[in-house]
Amino acid sequence: MVVPRDPFYRQPIAILSHHPDPFWGQPSSSVDWCEANYARSRYVAEFFNTLSSVPMVVVSLWGMWLCYKYKRELRFYFCWAGIGLVGVGSVMFHGMLHPAGQATDELAMICASLAFLYLVLEVGHKEVRRKWLPFVEAAYAAAFTVAYFSSPVFFPFFI
Repeated sequence: MVVPRDPFYRQPIAILSHHPDPFWGQPSSSVDWCEANYARSRYVAEFFNTLSSVPMVVVSLWGMWLCYKYKRELRFYFCWAGIGLVGVGSVMFHGMLHPAGQATDELAMICASLAFLYLVLEVGHKEVRRKWLPFVEAAYAAAFTVAYFSSPVFFPFFI
């Protein structure tokens, strides 16, 4: 019988299927993706999902630096920060597979979406700023967060 081998470590796949003692404990998030949990390390639940989120953080820092260099408006910083926040949340979620990481990932997506919505709605309105829009978006984010943590099944709130 031929045992399939892992292309990266040259070990049989069966050996890498699950680490017996994960650092963060057993996964407890409501979502578990297709990657084998703790297959590469006892510290990272979904290694490749986690690794693929790191560039989001790096790119967001680069984008914020460019905003600083070219003296862009604050709204552009918020968009780049939103991308970075989604990256950090995704690293936390896929790295641990725990509800705290999942909440950080999902709520960061909402905040980033609101930052981009503000950016889009403010295009071409430099002389007439919608001063109320940040407050409406902050209220929406707060209400969404309360609803998210109030409901054991929070997926309907993403619709």
